[in-house]
Amino acid sequence: ILELNYKNDQSIGIPKADMVKITGIWFAVSYEKMVQNNWEEVCRRIAAKLQMWKGRCLSEIGKATVINAQISPMVLYVSAVVELPVETEKTLMQMTYKFIGNGGEKESRALLCKRKENGGLGVPNWRARCRSVMALWAVKSTQSNKPWTNMFSEPGINWKSQSALATIRPTHGVKGFAGSCVTEWYTTAALANSSHS
Repeated sequence: ILELNYKNDQSIGIPKADMVKITGIWFAVSYEKMVQNNWEEVCRRIAAKLQMWKGRCLSEIGKATVINAQISPMVLYVSAVVELPVETEKTLMQMTYKFIGNGGEKESRALLCKRKENGGLGVPNWRARCRSVMALWAVKSTQSNKPWTNMFSEPGINWKSQSALATIRPTHGVKGFAGSCVTEWYTTAALANSSHS
């Protein structure tokens, strides 16, 4: 739709647009611009939200709760549509751990990411969380007949069947964002298998 609008003339009543916001996500003709605009907006919103909470006398547990309850949904909502860039991941990690450590990093990041029962605070590992969100699309594609599932297609594989996820393959033929989701699914499944072996 964006490409059609962008190529058409305003004289026929369709304004030119190379970017549009739909349900909180910026969609653009340029994927690079789409990634940049979405994640820059997320970082701005998170910075403002954390600044609001800095004046409160919260414990580290309270701050971890803020991260999980208010910051995590912002990140995961966008990561379900737009891949998390490495530089943005670094920025998110710095904001997260400096907020918890009052401007510094008192505890190691690995410790803070551990579950509470294991001595941590359950702070999100942003890369792992975002990869999991993407991987879920591959699972959902086998459980739905909606048009978007047609993005998951490759010769010889029936992506309408759960058997498509049964075997972990080193390569696949799914393209674009859907292909990235499949890659994350295989990566996640391989890690799960190795941890159980």
